[in-house]
Amino acid sequence: MSDAQLRAEVMTVFLAGQETTAIALGWTWYLLSRHEAVRQRLHTEIDAVLGGRTPTVADLPPGDPVGTSPSITLRPATPVTMHVSPR
Repeated sequence: MSDAQLRAEVMTVFLAGQETTAIALGWTWYLLSRHEAVRQRLHTEIDAVLGGRTPTVADLPPGDPVGTSPSITLRPATPVTMHVSPR
């Protein structure tokens, strides 16, 4: 693999990962803004668990992070605009 190809591969992985995270977070904040009761329950749970302190990695539950991937795929579909030509 050439240096140029390696750089292209690394950039693809880096940028694709960043975009996916940004989209997931964007949908999370949007949906929480539309559902006040859910947002309030989330804040209540966070306050109960953290007790006003800043979260750390130690606050994450133990387990395999790969096991969370099905929940990631349950986000709403991104709108797509399509043009259909008349026959």
